[in-house]
Amino acid sequence: MLPANEEVGTATNNYIQGEPGSTSGTLYDNMVNNLDNLHYVGDLSSYVPGSFYGGHPNPTRANPSGAGLYTHSGGVGVWRTGKTGANPLPADWPPLPLTKAHPIEGDYQNPGETDNAVLTFQSSTNGIVEYTASGFRGTMKGHLLVASFDGTIHKITLDDAGTAVISTQGNKRLNEDLPIASNFGAEPIDLTVQGDNAIFPGTIWAACYGGNSIYVFEPEEGTTCDAVYSATVDNDGDGFSNADEIDNGSNPCSQASKPKDSDGDGQSDFNDADDDNDGIADTNDHFPLDAANGKTTNLPITYELFNNDPGRGLFGLGFKGLMLLKQNGFNYQDLFDEQNLVAGGAVGALSVVSVS
Repeated sequence: MLPANEEVGTATNNYIQGEPGSTSGTLYDNMVNNLDNLHYVGDLSSYVPGSFYGGHPNPTRANPSGAGLYTHSGGVGVWRTGKTGANPLPADWPPLPLTKAHPIEGDYQNPGETDNAVLTFQSSTNGIVEYTASGFRGTMKGHLLVASFDGTIHKITLDDAGTAVISTQGNKRLNEDLPIASNFGAEPIDLTVQGDNAIFPGTIWAACYGGNSIYVFEPEEGTTCDAVYSATVDNDGDGFSNADEIDNGSNPCSQASKPKDSDGDGQSDFNDADDDNDGIADTNDHFPLDAANGKTTNLPITYELFNNDPGRGLFGLGFKGLMLLKQNGFNYQDLFDEQNLVAGGAVGALSVVSVS
């Protein structure tokens, strides 16, 4: 949600009923779009500390003398504004000198809309590293690699000066370049790469969530890829046709990038009419991701709704179908919008972002 008095210079920590930003837009901003954003801060040799603001508000820093503190305990919320009375502020409040007030930090700026982001991503995107080796025939040298929690590794293409992003962008500066790796079996958190003079030169190492796993990617050298849309051509030799990969937004020129394939039959879930290979078409299957159709799942069962726990079913949260009386001929994938859901996360929840 957005802070009270957002943008007007007197933002506070008070709780606002209705949670603007989470449930609706405001006079100054659209509803929060939950995109991850990449910023160019500047040259570190000449950067002035505090001169760049990324758009995420902090009322205490924006308005230290008037922000107050909202606390919630035992079902009761209290907005504390003074150091006396039944619910006082801490004695050392505010936690920074009033001379350090930075009013801009009360202004929420939507990623890719009103902030200064140079690129945005749909999923939580964390680890970032510059590729410095000559691998991949030198095409990635000087560019950035980033790890996204949707199971992809993206390349960010920079200009010659390294100060601007020239990757393909869509609405809200959303990255539209194909990933160099996707659906390889884990969710990457952080990345490191080896230079030309290091051991295993040109390799990319991804530390991944779940299973304490590390994946190592080797450069593909000497290969050509025209990425022609064809159901019989597989340029990268990963077992999926170019057409199947293009339909799914995976990279037909990278063996490390594959579409989702729940039953491992070499046809993506998007194009496979029977994703669990149980002989029941997805349009009629109440358990489209469970070949046993629930008969081997025994009670009691607990789904914690944390990231990739237990690592199977929809979004890796364990669900193997949708609770429907009749699917009326629809494929289960057409019954929800994955970009409108937040699956997992630190709080352990499956949330619908926007409801009509």
